Amino acid sequence: MRMTSDSSSHAADVPLWDFSLSLYAQPGMEALCLALQDQQNINVILLLWALWLDEQEVLYSPGLWLSGYSVAGQWQRWRIKPLRSLRRTLPKRWPWLGLRQRVKHAELDAEHQLLNRLQVMTERVGLAKEQTSSLAERHCYTDQLLSAGDPCRDQLQRIVRRWRGA
Repeated sequence: MRMTSDSSSHAADVPLWDFSLSLYAQPGMEALCLALQDQQNINVILLLWALWLDEQEVLYSPGLWLSGYSVAGQWQRWRIKPLRSLRRTLPKRWPWLGLRQRVKHAELDAEHQLLNRLQVMTERVGLAKEQTSSLAERHCYTDQLLSAGDPCRDQLQRIVRRWRGA
């Protein structure tokens, strides 16, 4: 994970894209994200952004969350979902493999662009860090997507803890 040389605290200490790739590579994370996406209709990009905000200890801002939620929803609806749907309908055999790979690349590029937009949005707001050390005392962005009793949330927390130790 890349850290900036600037010791000041802000949300860009770890770029959102780098954070997302690193966390997504953790054992079990891809399967969990796909299950959340397909079974609970969770926007995985929004989830990664929420996890990044929480990990960077950004103070909860309803305005930032609603703006990001809106941007992510529109981006998902008009760019990512159509590409994903097309990719999933293409056969995983010749002669479709080349086209399927190009669509998959376009889908990944659209996700990368959205993550960049969310990071820029966060940086523009210039949010303060949490002043409390207790996670229980903080209002977490992840709470906006997964309730405390959701078994997927427990699994997600285990993956994040394992990632932190890596």
